[in-house]
Amino acid sequence: MANIPEINLAPDVLTTIGPVPITNAFLATLATSLILLIIAFIVRRKAGIIPTRPQMAFELVYEFIYEKMVMSFGDEERAQKFFPLIFTIFLFLLIANQFALIPFIQSIVTEDGISLLRTPTSDYSLPIALTILILVIANGLALMISPLRHIGNFIKFESFFKM
Repeated sequence: MANIPEINLAPDVLTTIGPVPITNAFLATLATSLILLIIAFIVRRKAGIIPTRPQMAFELVYEFIYEKMVMSFGDEERAQKFFPLIFTIFLFLLIANQFALIPFIQSIVTEDGISLLRTPTSDYSLPIALTILILVIANGLALMISPLRHIGNFIKFESFFKM
């Protein structure tokens, strides 16, 4: 009979620091953040007036997302305010989802046979946390900009006044 791989939804606990469990998905999230910081320092140091091919590719993605945000917000000032958050989440998820494509990353195991790194987005806590963060920010922003109009999207006041 062939070996069937075990499928776990919860990440494996590698160790604990006090009451906080350190899981393989958390470790991969830290590695993703470290990779993102290293890339930021390299881009910052290598950026120049005469762009290289990687700089041009980065600027192309940057401009594309920025233009979409200006269209979505309808205001360049608000788009500039929230662009760092949205672009950082985009880059983080882009790098985090590439963990599954790195050769031999799943073969790094502990003494117990637990994989040391796991794709960060394979654990439900990261996508749920990012979703809640964006929902709170989006609804808070909508309430600050136009509270009656935003609440009117959920409750139709016209039907109450037509009686």
